[in-house]
Amino acid sequence: MMRHLFNNLFTNLDIQKTTAAAVMLVVLIGGILIGNEIYAKHRG
Repeated sequence: MMRHLFNNLFTNLDIQKTTAAAVMLVVLIGGILIGNEIYAKHRG
């Protein structure tokens, strides 16, 4: 059942949009983590 759900959700996505979204997500999460580390070091 889950396989059919995901197949129906992702049939219209091409690889370029999926890759761009994945890269943006990685950059966003990395930026949050690095910012958190800098904030923690600066705070004390």
